[in-house]
Amino acid sequence: MRHATEHQQDFTELARHAFADRGYVPTDAWLHAAAKGLARLADGAPAPVVPAQDLSFDDMLKRCANV
Repeated sequence: MRHATEHQQDFTELARHAFADRGYVPTDAWLHAAAKGLARLADGAPAPVVPAQDLSFDDMLKRCANV
């Protein structure tokens, strides 16, 4: 992630409102995890261009996990 902490507060508030809309009061850990997930979704970084047929199963899992 290039800008994971750039708008962290905005993502935290968005996550807090999403949980509240569903009547759930999350712990700080859940709220932080949700905000981090939203930051990842908002990051427009493209996936590396590697043909899928050249990847092993383990490499494909790593690619999906962005590691």
